[in-house]
Amino acid sequence: MIFNLKNHNPYIRLWRSMAKFLPVALSGLYFGILLHVPLYNAGGFGTDLPQNLLAWIMALLMIAGIWLIIPWRKVLITRSFIWILAGVLLLSLPVLWAPEAVWLDSRLPSLLGMWGAVLLYFTLLQCRLTRKHCLWLLSIVAVSATVEGGIVLLDIYAGGLPFGFTRSFLEVNGRNGFGSFQQMNVTASFLATGLVVSLLLFAQHGQHREESRFVSLSAIRFKERCLVLCLFILCIALVLLQSRTGWVGAAAGCLLVNAVLPGRGMLSYGRRTLLWLYPLAGMLAGIILLHLPGAPSVNHAESNFQRWLTLSVTWNIIMAAPFQGWGTGSFGYIFQRWMAGLPGGNPGRELMLHPHNEILYQWMEGGIAGLLGCILIIAGGISLIRQQSRSFIPAGWVALLPVAFHTQTEFPLYYSVPHILVVILLLVCVDTGKPLSVDLRRYRFSHLAGRAVILMLCAYFIALLAWSLKVGFILSRYESQVSGAKAEMKALTDAPWLYRSRYDYDKNTLLLADFNATHEPALLSLFLMENARWLRFRISPDASYNQILVLHYLRRDDEGRRLFVINQQLFPWDRRFGARKH
Repeated sequence: MIFNLKNHNPYIRLWRSMAKFLPVALSGLYFGILLHVPLYNAGGFGTDLPQNLLAWIMALLMIAGIWLIIPWRKVLITRSFIWILAGVLLLSLPVLWAPEAVWLDSRLPSLLGMWGAVLLYFTLLQCRLTRKHCLWLLSIVAVSATVEGGIVLLDIYAGGLPFGFTRSFLEVNGRNGFGSFQQMNVTASFLATGLVVSLLLFAQHGQHREESRFVSLSAIRFKERCLVLCLFILCIALVLLQSRTGWVGAAAGCLLVNAVLPGRGMLSYGRRTLLWLYPLAGMLAGIILLHLPGAPSVNHAESNFQRWLTLSVTWNIIMAAPFQGWGTGSFGYIFQRWMAGLPGGNPGRELMLHPHNEILYQWMEGGIAGLLGCILIIAGGISLIRQQSRSFIPAGWVALLPVAFHTQTEFPLYYSVPHILVVILLLVCVDTGKPLSVDLRRYRFSHLAGRAVILMLCAYFIALLAWSLKVGFILSRYESQVSGAKAEMKALTDAPWLYRSRYDYDKNTLLLADFNATHEPALLSLFLMENARWLRFRISPDASYNQILVLHYLRRDDEGRRLFVINQQLFPWDRRFGARKH
């Protein structure tokens, strides 16, 4: 007979309480403080941005902490999790037939990130968060988004935060660099998510008697005023950003919150009125500011043309290999080569590494496996909606819509790990229906072995990400030509595999810098060889232009002209290759 300690051992209850509180504490630390601290970088997305590495470190600490302290007796899984897990498995299958190792290397961080998100989702399900913990997590997201909204307003009207590199970044990139995410639409979808979460919190505030039983009336009013302030700041910032992606996500979220919650009989007439009134008032204030001096001006014509062109060409590429796909990591190379071969010349106006639609992206690279993987993940979302009657957060699924919509117009989950973490936290708070359970006491050895493997993986990736952070700062300083960075780059003899491609490219440009100092011809010959190897399965106008310059310098004009013509077709918008006027 197995003695059940659940109701007899106070330490079991203590460990469970700590496991529930840990996600709240680490989320508060990251989203409340660390996300908004500027970290030096030279731009880019994904692993190029140190904020993403820091976010994964926090996620891994959360996973490791929970696996260490929770008293594992049962594993809990939900129907939505099963759908999503099956989808991720299918999305990963095309790795088996990736045609080029270089392409696989470029996609490996995003594939690992996808599985890291699944592991975080699974781990947080085991915590069995209560409604109180879910409300804390939603409050953290709302406050974090409001702080980001404040940073956007500072960027617009005060030149940004008082850090040298953030101000210079804004000078170069303008409105595209607003916010901690350094990309307008990514910032906007985060603000839209925060806006919907704030509406959900406002709608639920005071609905449950247990909330007000031990809280004073003044405290309740203070919370409501804070939520109203969040709604105002977020609406104003969203209007001023002029991001259509953010506007659609926020509008869809607000409409659905106002449509779903009254239908469930949760809201009085007065509160329903306020749910419409506060966002409209914030939007009106933003529109007024938009027409006053200091607001940024936006022209969407160029992006409209490029997006429709990219979608139509991507569809044609998919139809050329709809079942097998073109291979993991192949999009950037295949797309640009396809564009260069179009009759009448390449009509493109910018370098595209993603079709700005996640379903088309997965289908193009992974074929039918990628498409089915996306369909299964969507099925997981539908399963989440169907079980809303049991959720701690009624209509909480609506808060997932801004990011979900954004994935069909850009690639926010590659730009921003904080977006991934917010999605997982929202999923866990919404996915609170009746779970399926597996008793681990019958699989004690397998359970202990699995636990040890997960903890070792967390330790490995935390160390890898910490090393990558250090190397990333050196590479960013070198790429920004900071004083003394060249010596640091020379002293850097190795880099983590996350930065291998970027490190190799910077080492190649270091050969050119050394030639300018020594005029040693052997350095140019070495550069041509290494740069040509780097370019073999990659697309980069900068690396190609350097190659052409060195070929002409060494009097290898025929090779230089041939490469120039090829790059004219690949990058017709680039002035260095004789850009045409549009």
